[in-house]
This record gives sequence, C-alpha cells and structure tokens, in this order.
Amino acid sequence: VREQIETKTDAAKEGGAWLEMRLQQLRTQMNEAMAKAQQFRSRHDYSVGIEAKADGTSAEPTLEELEVTAETYQKMYESFLQAYTNSVSQQSYPVADARVITAATAPLNPSAPRPKLMLAFAVVAGLIFGIGLAFVRHAFDWTIRSPRQIRDNLGVECLGELPPIGRRSGLVDQVARSPQSRYSHSLRKVRTEISLAETSRPIRFLGLTAVSNDGSKSSVASNLATLYSMSG
Repeated sequence: VREQIETKTDAAKEGGAWLEMRLQQLRTQMNEAMAKAQQFRSRHDYSVGIEAKADGTSAEPTLEELEVTAETYQKMYESFLQAYTNSVSQQSYPVADARVITAATAPLNPSAPRPKLMLAFAVVAGLIFGIGLAFVRHAFDWTIRSPRQIRDNLGVECLGELPPIGRRSGLVDQVARSPQSRYSHSLRKVRTEISLAETSRPIRFLGLTAVSNDGSKSSVASNLATLYSMSG
C-alpha cells in the first residue's frame, strides 16, 4: 500500500511541477494581453471610427480582439490553476504507518456486554433495592409482633402470648383437654401474672376484649376460668 501511494505521490509531484511552469507562462501571457487592451483603450477615441489601411484592413488589432485574447488567457489560467490545486492535494495524501499482516477474524467471546460483570451488577442492585424496600415496609408496618412493642408503643405490660389454635381444638376447655400444650402453658403464665398483681391490690373484676370478632376472647375467658376452677 505504501509503495502504491508513493508512486502516485511522485507522479502528482511531476505533474504539479509542469503545471506550475505552465501557470507562470499563462500568467505572463494573460497580463500582457490585458495590458495591451488597456493601452488600446487609453490611446483611441471611440467616437471616431478606426483608421483603415488602403486594402481595407485595420492598421492594428481591434479592442474586441484584444479583449477576447485576454479573456481566453484568463480562462486557461483558471483551468490550469484548478488542476494545479488538485495536484498539490494529491501530493499531501496521508500515508498510514501500518501494514495488513493477516485478515481479521471473528472474536470467540463478545467484548460487550460482559455477562459476569452484568450479573454481579444485577445482584448488587437487587440486594440494595431489596434491603431498601424491606426498610420502607418495616417503617410503615404497625403490626404488633412482640410484647416489647406493646410496652414501647402502648405503655402497658404484656401478661403473655397465646399461640393460635385451630377451630377444632379451640374449645372452651382447651386447658383441661391439653394441659401440656403451648396454649395451656401460656395461659397459666397469664394467670400467674394476674395473681402477682393481686398482691398490691385485690382484683375483683377482670375484663377481656379482642381486636377482632372471631370469638377468641370468649375462648380465652372460658379457659382462664377453667384454670381458676382447677386450682380451687
């Protein structure tokens, strides 16, 4: 590739040298023709006819002939100037300092996007989004999940936690039927807390309520009464 470009550049330089010499000649001829036309205008009065020779021909070239000659040289000069400009641009043709050794081949693996990098980014972004969503849900969640929340939010003591029981086993005498169940143990703890509270002031009335209408307060009241009756 370099040899071909250098050959073209040398040919363009030779042509440019010849065009430059020819431009100088045309410039000289054009200037002489324009000077003759200008001199002719300054010497003659066009209100009087041009003197003619005995044989009917004019003694010197007319102004029209001189102007046509000057215009012809000017057009030739402009044409050669354009050709010279193109030749100079070809001489400055950029030459790349490189050579093709082997043909390019398709890559075995894609350069972008990188699967491992995208997977790692997706995992980190998903983790950050999940943690943020969990914090938002926790901030707007007012569900009571532990006795500590009751003490902190309501300012009252929690007597105990009763595990949920099924409808079939959720009888009014659950503590008598299953005394070793979690429900029975939790309800006995509630009875103990009530008994401890009686040491400072006797309790004559005990009220029970619930946040829902599923009958759970009736079951708790019945089983608590069963515990008191069993203890005498």
